[in-house]
Amino acid sequence: MGQPEHTDVVVLGLGPGGEYVAGTLADQLASRRFIVAAAVATPAGGFGVRAGEALEAAAVLQAQGIGLLAVQPPESARTHLDSLDMALHLQQQAGVETVATVTSWDKTIMTLQAELLGAHALGLRSVISTTGSPPVRGDYPAVDGIWEVDSLGLIALLAGLNAGRDSNGLALTTRTSFCVGARVNPGARDMDAEIARARAKVRAGAHFLVSRPVYELDSLLRVVSALEAEDIPLLLSVAPLRSFEEADYLAHEVPGVTIPPDTLRAMERAGRGAARAVGTELAADLLRDARKLVSGVILTAAEEDLTVLAPLLAVVA
Repeated sequence: MGQPEHTDVVVLGLGPGGEYVAGTLADQLASRRFIVAAAVATPAGGFGVRAGEALEAAAVLQAQGIGLLAVQPPESARTHLDSLDMALHLQQQAGVETVATVTSWDKTIMTLQAELLGAHALGLRSVISTTGSPPVRGDYPAVDGIWEVDSLGLIALLAGLNAGRDSNGLALTTRTSFCVGARVNPGARDMDAEIARARAKVRAGAHFLVSRPVYELDSLLRVVSALEAEDIPLLLSVAPLRSFEEADYLAHEVPGVTIPPDTLRAMERAGRGAARAVGTELAADLLRDARKLVSGVILTAAEEDLTVLAPLLAVVA
């Protein structure tokens, strides 16, 4: 599998001795260094103050040794800063490499191409492709999505830009060098269909896969085993549970998320006072077991308490 061209942006991965090693995300994936990244949500509402908060969060994460930020849009359709814009802002102002999660439902192919070419010209090199949630699940239930392409079509579009052609196959004056990621859900109800789609994403041009947040090991093992022949890097998303209410909601209201009964009981016994500590401990235990199965990790923590990542970073150090 060909790798995108090198860039001059630095990201940190972990070497075999636990030391931090510099290089681009594409470099780290190619050399099979363990990637350590943190997720940053795009600010909702106005730009100014919230963007400043994102820069402060980036500084805290960098101080903890994290050299790659995964910029993610809200799960539901809300007024928010575009992930490409936010990724560029953090990269230029904080000096940290970013990977932007781009959804396909809200933009035409022409808009996607224009924004991706502009982001590439300004230095963005890594993108995670997703289809996104229908707007009916957010603040604008009367708005129709565009849906000219899904995540698979977006990956193909990015592969075309890397090859120097647009979505119609017309030659461009330059080629991009995007490192392309795609989502895979270990908790999908139809695992055969999920694996088939993941393989299609790899064939379309994905360079790495990113899991949805995982809370138990068995589903991850199934995905790793099923995709072994593809030999593609997989980044594990880890999001420590913050309360029993959150765990219960994820277990019973969110499709494609599996929360083991033991985890639910542990969070319930913890009560409100100790729930976050127990959730972090459970996430650390999972990461400890999964460390050798994946190529890296994307850690997610509540913006008001980024220190919760410290025990998780200790596991991968």
